[in-house]
Amino acid sequence: MLGHAGPINALAFSPDGSHLVTAADDKSVRLWDMTTPADQSALVCAIAGRSLTNLEWHSYVPELRCRKLCG
Repeated sequence: MLGHAGPINALAFSPDGSHLVTAADDKSVRLWDMTTPADQSALVCAIAGRSLTNLEWHSYVPELRCRKLCG
């Protein structure tokens, strides 16, 4: 996970598993939303800013046939 400038030295899940809290050597604490978004394709496009390449697709979702996700 990106966000800390140093190694993570502690983590804990919320009781329902929906969030993860991490603490790092850089003295930062982060709260991560662990729920699955309803539209995962839109999330991929928002993060990558483009559709996945064939190599990325086969690395991250090898069980699905490669397809263009973003407009």
